Amino acid sequence: MVAKEDGPDGKPITEPADHKMTIRELVSHTAGLSCGIFSRSQVDTLYLQSGLLVNNDLPLEN
Repeated sequence: MVAKEDGPDGKPITEPADHKMTIRELVSHTAGLSCGIFSRSQVDTLYLQSGLLVNNDLPLEN
């Protein structure tokens, strides 16, 4: 599934992907994956809300 557009209630509208990701797309950063910190999409917001991007093992700096 891929996020097609912003949807209601903060959840994106999805549709089936038209092809599987290729290695070329992955290494050239054109596969459409979001990492939750650079974009301002609903997918990024959902990543941040889920806590997936929090690493509690890292030491806090003063």
